[in-house]
Amino acid sequence: MVSLMLSDMGLMLDISFKTASHDEDDDLFVDVDVDVDSSVLLPSVVKVLRKLRDHNPSLQRKLSHGIASSTDTDTATATDQEGPDHSLSYWNRYKQSPMVIMDQDNNNFIGINFGGLMVRLVNVIPFLQALDEEKIDLHTINLGGTDIGMDNLYEGIQNLSVELRMSWKKLYLGGCGISCRKGMDDFMNVLKLCPNVETLDLRYNDFTGEDMEKFKSQLSWNECKVSILHLEGNVVKCDGAASVGSILSQTKDLKELYLGGNRIGVEGAKALANGLNENSSVVKIYLEANLIGDEGANAFSEVLLDQNERQCKVLEKLYFENNGIGKDAATKLGGAVNSAGLIGGSLFD
Repeated sequence: MVSLMLSDMGLMLDISFKTASHDEDDDLFVDVDVDVDSSVLLPSVVKVLRKLRDHNPSLQRKLSHGIASSTDTDTATATDQEGPDHSLSYWNRYKQSPMVIMDQDNNNFIGINFGGLMVRLVNVIPFLQALDEEKIDLHTINLGGTDIGMDNLYEGIQNLSVELRMSWKKLYLGGCGISCRKGMDDFMNVLKLCPNVETLDLRYNDFTGEDMEKFKSQLSWNECKVSILHLEGNVVKCDGAASVGSILSQTKDLKELYLGGNRIGVEGAKALANGLNENSSVVKIYLEANLIGDEGANAFSEVLLDQNERQCKVLEKLYFENNGIGKDAATKLGGAVNSAGLIGGSLFD
């Protein structure tokens, strides 16, 4: 049975991030399933992680806080010496957000997570070069809230072999100021080099309608495999929603779309509804706090009721909290989503 649901925005992610501008109460990241223990890492993994740490002063300070250093890990011979950074617990000392993700079945290094660490990265090129040298294929790259420049990330990814680039499945770049730092073109190039990314987190990047128009061509590309897309907290507004609607009408892979807090308004909601009418893949859409009102809600109701009648509706969950929707429009929308007509009272503003 499908239903209209209400939920906090960040709880569906495996890993997300928290930036300095957010309140401490925000549920913008969840714990990664990683054991923080004293396991000894392979020398190849230590080499790669040292490249990341030693070229990013903010990370270096974060990891060295409260640890007395007896060796100089910047030296060429340090790679061959055992020290505190050979232990997994050194890198994952912040238990609320473990930085190194290991496969629990075979103990392989499979991901890097900066969600919640609140560090600033300035250079990931040496890290990515080392990954290529050691032939380590990561599945999850979470750079959320690090302010990493897209030019630096793009240059670094170009150093990876095609095989290693193809292994990237989850890419988190929320809170990196991509648009305001004029990084959109480099970001688009990053996506072209990593076509197997399935989860893409781009929340809080100041994306505008113009950015979404550029983004549209990439997500509509046949080789793009993004199935979960996070765009919360941007400023796509009505024009950007029209571009997202166009994406909905063309994509066959997208399954979850998160658009909370984007000021899309009534016309933006209508554009999204039109796109949804041609979509056969999306099962969840999050549209909290978008000033949609009754008119925008009714646009979705009409599309969903029509799809119900044609027996082609795939949407299962629609999150519409804080949109100024009256009881009649909300009841109609609830009936369109799950056909039972029952909605939680908290939907009514």
